[in-house]
Amino acid sequence: MKRRVGAAIAVGLGLLVIAVWLMRGGGGATRSSTPATGPGRPAPAASAGRAATDPRGQPRASIHGTIRDEAGAPIAHARVCASAKSWKLPDTLTRAPACSDSDEQGRYRLGNLLAADYAVHAAAPHFVPAVFAPSPGSSQPEFPLAAGETRTGVDLVLRRGGVELTGVVLDISGGPIARAQVRATTRWGRLGVAIDCDDQGRFSMWVARGAVFVTASADGYAPGNQEGRAPGHVEIRLTPAASLAGTVVDAATDQPVAGARVTVFNVREGGWYDPAGSDDTDADGKFRIEPLEPGRFLANAITERGYGRSNGSTLVGLGQHVDGMVVRMFPAHRVAGQIVAAGDRAPCPNGYVLLRDRLHERTAMLRREPGGQLAADGVVPGTYDVTVVCEHHRARDHYDQVTVATTDMTGLTWEVEAGARIHGTLRTRSGEPVEGAQLFAQRASGRHDSGGAAFDTSRPDGSYELAGLAAGSFQISVQSDRGVPPRDNYSVEVAAGANIERDLVLDDGGSVTGTVVDAAGTPVPGIRVMARPLSRSLSFGGNDVMTGGDGSFAIDALPPGDYRIVAMRGAEVLRKPGSSDDHEQGERATVRATQATSLHLVIDAANGEITGTVIDGTGQPVPDAFLASSRESDAAGGRSSSVAGTRHEWWGESRPVLTAPDGSFVLTGLAPGKYTVRAYRKGGGEAVAEHVAIGATARLQIKSTGSIEGTVRRDGSPPRDLQLSLRDGRTGYERSEVFYQGEGHFRIADLPAGHFELTATGDGTRGSATLDLGEGEAKTGVAIALEPLITLTGRLVDRASQQPVPGIQMFARAAQGGGGMAFALDPDPTNTSDASGRFTIRNAPTGKVALRGLPVNWTTGEYAMFQIVRSVQGTGTVDVGDIPVLKQRIKNGEPIGSLGVRFAELPLDAPLDQAIHKISWIDPAGPAARSELRVGDIIVRVDGVDVTGGDSQLFSTLISAAPGTRLALGTQRGPTVPIVLAAP
Repeated sequence: MKRRVGAAIAVGLGLLVIAVWLMRGGGGATRSSTPATGPGRPAPAASAGRAATDPRGQPRASIHGTIRDEAGAPIAHARVCASAKSWKLPDTLTRAPACSDSDEQGRYRLGNLLAADYAVHAAAPHFVPAVFAPSPGSSQPEFPLAAGETRTGVDLVLRRGGVELTGVVLDISGGPIARAQVRATTRWGRLGVAIDCDDQGRFSMWVARGAVFVTASADGYAPGNQEGRAPGHVEIRLTPAASLAGTVVDAATDQPVAGARVTVFNVREGGWYDPAGSDDTDADGKFRIEPLEPGRFLANAITERGYGRSNGSTLVGLGQHVDGMVVRMFPAHRVAGQIVAAGDRAPCPNGYVLLRDRLHERTAMLRREPGGQLAADGVVPGTYDVTVVCEHHRARDHYDQVTVATTDMTGLTWEVEAGARIHGTLRTRSGEPVEGAQLFAQRASGRHDSGGAAFDTSRPDGSYELAGLAAGSFQISVQSDRGVPPRDNYSVEVAAGANIERDLVLDDGGSVTGTVVDAAGTPVPGIRVMARPLSRSLSFGGNDVMTGGDGSFAIDALPPGDYRIVAMRGAEVLRKPGSSDDHEQGERATVRATQATSLHLVIDAANGEITGTVIDGTGQPVPDAFLASSRESDAAGGRSSSVAGTRHEWWGESRPVLTAPDGSFVLTGLAPGKYTVRAYRKGGGEAVAEHVAIGATARLQIKSTGSIEGTVRRDGSPPRDLQLSLRDGRTGYERSEVFYQGEGHFRIADLPAGHFELTATGDGTRGSATLDLGEGEAKTGVAIALEPLITLTGRLVDRASQQPVPGIQMFARAAQGGGGMAFALDPDPTNTSDASGRFTIRNAPTGKVALRGLPVNWTTGEYAMFQIVRSVQGTGTVDVGDIPVLKQRIKNGEPIGSLGVRFAELPLDAPLDQAIHKISWIDPAGPAARSELRVGDIIVRVDGVDVTGGDSQLFSTLISAAPGTRLALGTQRGPTVPIVLAAP
């Protein structure tokens, strides 16, 4: 996409972004409005299946409407699709949309529909696709459809201006997949209408101009996706589908559990879990989930009053069917209630309740059921914090915790208030309404409390609404392809309960257009071109697009200023012919409002090949290995290996390479250089070859995998919820496994040989062990002692004035190894520094701890994000004292001066508090070349501030200053060298 949400904004938006996503289908006072609940009713055995009526046995429903253009004329042969969403139906029944074409009068009918929530999309040649809005002003496109209901009046208006996107769907070997189904993703990741490919896998669809994300599916294949640009062409490759089957049993009786909802998750390297599919168990407790890509999977099972989880993940190979997964189910409970408006007690039409048990790091979501009640099945015992979200309403600052013990918790009520409202229209400088812009209102102070933020997406007429706000000073930031907001955003003063009309105007931006060609003048399609501002820039994401089939690109709506335009493949910046990684890449461009800057990017020809063979430990060919490669840096201070670069997936940019039946492979499209090549069976076994030159033949042997088995122990009972994180710092290999009610026992299988740090967390405790695992070794008897996590407090103060610093969100994690870090989606307001600078971080580890601070108001805040390492010891609540915080030396949008040096990359396994800043290269035309600095110098101070050890991360903030700034760089060899920053 053109502007993906980056790390800073992901933290800034935090829970709000997820809230909107969930409501859209992704999924003051301090007193609580949650009444005390009665004793409830005892929960039956965990084996009790779903008590609600199965929608599959109910009468079918239908949706009727018309498709018209902006003048009211009917549009014939428009494609209309209804996408179902229901947590009561397995994925097999909701994955494919119901689609039809409109007749000559623009009428359509979608029939044979199950009771569920539906979003209706329409598309037609030369028009921009649209989605039906059931409620004016709401961000919720889904509407409930009851069993047997005939819903009429689902009418859509399409506006002209759509552009054509063509493409082809291929299998992993490059053969076309006939009759595959493709869908273009709309904003917020919602799938649009479904288009069928022809017999050669080709398709054509009409979409909005700009970045587009296309998904494809076909019988016998796992779904795939690809990012592109419209108008343009995309190519999507699919891998043969795998499947996973198993049984859900009652943990007490070992009897099968019928009617359980089983959801499997793909366990990604680094500990991410992506939902991959769901199914309901049959009378024998059996489930089967497909289509799956190869990988590792774990499973959850839920009934109304039962919860279970597979202990550890299961490896599923390419095109393989794996049976035998067992999920043991334990007693759990049902939580139900409603959100109501204060005063008239009207139910919230669009909201949810998130429960979070911080001790066990477990969440539960109360979602809407037929009739409007919110409910969550299978909630395990625990004490849960409550987060309430109701569209266009303000939640209370505090709700009583919900404690789930031995009974159901029903009849709960959470009150919300109307709050203040900012509404208006968003237009360009020329007066055109702006559709699809993302607007975010946030307190100017950055304080995290109820009503401190709101989000909306502008509608076709440019209208927007930011509601449920508290009183105070707010800033509205806007992200759009149609224009540029003011550098300091839009400021609005909000009184309690106010209804404020505020029209917003986007300034005119500029654009950069051009082509990317190689040294022979051949256009380079399908790579990313990014405009990197030569200034401090904190926005919603990067200004980047994909090149078209002719190598062309256009980056629109850029704020005026200076940029460096670079071409990228994945994370790699593509080089100019004859240059090294120490040289500046890309071309400089000056962007002016209303003007298009044109340039020509020339990069190394990517026509190199590496061939080879993958064999197993016995010397036999491996026909199902995937290959990944990453060019090794030739910079003076670069790492010798690029194995870490082979472990990343970059938004569908990489093409999967699979070995042939004889284990052979060919890697193509490689630029000059040497490469690290990794062969791997997804989730089980790998081999790495380093320093492989273009034209060389590599032989990679995937050796036998091993396993680690052991127990975690602590005073008292073992943890109920246990997570194991495993990392080899030298190779970048990471793995995460979860266990539930496993009595502290764990086993992690399919591991390569390596030097691992194993971290265990669970039920408010943490422990770690370091060990070596040999090829094929089954290591047993590993014991990890768990120690209680702590509550960490402290105070942030300005380094210069010693005054308190509010509005910084604080996180803590172990400085080395995994586990123990609450990240950006934490709705706990206590981890944000208050007016006195004080903060609290719950469930923090001890030992060497990395403390990370992120300004809540990240666009206009004075202070820099930071990370420091401190030694923390003690139990209970530990106060780390005052932490000095640096102010930014430049404001958002101001240019950053250049030192004219590069620093050596650190080893992957370097501890955070041992980072050093060692000069590896000096630009002969830069300011450092005219100073006493030398290659090999280690910088230990900047302007008198220590930048070694636990404070090493302060370095980047201190050297980020305006051109002309005079810095004093203290070196380890003794001299303090003055240097004046040059223009970028």
